[in-house]
Amino acid sequence: MSKEGKHHYIPVFYLKQWAGLDSQICEYKQRYHGILTKRVHPDATGYIHGLNTVPGLPPEEAQYIEHEYLQKLDHKASLALKLLLQLASLRSDDATRTVAWASFLYSLTLRSPESLERMQQHYDSFRAEMAAKRPEDRSFVDEDGNRRPLAIPKSETAAPEFLPTFLSSKLVVRGIARMRWAVKSVDGARHKLLTSDRPIIMTNGLAKPTDHLAIPISPTKLFFATNDERTHDSIVSMPRDLAVEVSNNKVSEQAIKYVYGVDDSQLRFVARRLGRRVPSTPLG
Repeated sequence: MSKEGKHHYIPVFYLKQWAGLDSQICEYKQRYHGILTKRVHPDATGYIHGLNTVPGLPPEEAQYIEHEYLQKLDHKASLALKLLLQLASLRSDDATRTVAWASFLYSLTLRSPESLERMQQHYDSFRAEMAAKRPEDRSFVDEDGNRRPLAIPKSETAAPEFLPTFLSSKLVVRGIARMRWAVKSVDGARHKLLTSDRPIIMTNGLAKPTDHLAIPISPTKLFFATNDERTHDSIVSMPRDLAVEVSNNKVSEQAIKYVYGVDDSQLRFVARRLGRRVPSTPLG
């Protein structure tokens, strides 16, 4: 077993909402013979050993991104989730849980293996570009109008090191926190909500009035955040069966490797969608 530990890009506290009496969830996964299912514990899926390890540091320090940022973020977000599952809105003065949940939602778009790989590629490309410049061209103008030299970034920088900076983005986190939050119950629908390794459903940006995001937070509850009343009302009034169908379609189509459910009753539905890697699009 890896000494680096399991680094979950889909946190255990989130997946536990789909667990049955056996404390396991149904994992839909692309295998050699097609999409197959198996029951697994939430701790046994959605992870990569050492995903957020920072190379070049002593063993006791190499896990600081995982331990000091992501695990602490997930713990705070789990407390917020408990309130949301009770269909209770987070109080406007409960800044800690509000920021934690907004940060958690944002983190799900950044902490996946594919996102980290893209970050690394962009960083390496930028470093190569900087190294190719003449020393006199490697400079920038500061806020006071003074030109200052720009150093070539470190070659050993790893993508996980960028996560704390991104996750502390006030622009994104505050933007999500300012949206109108709600939880839609789909209890009684023909099917249960699915989730996946890419569970965030969102528009291309969140700044416009009609922009929104959503995420299933249990087999019967869908969290969503909107900017305007019309979009909020359209999701609230959406029939339960339709809301489940739309959400399940989105999280399955944009999944990379895994879809999760309470059982294997939606195997045919998932098999037609998992692996298509369709980018997230608006709910509706």
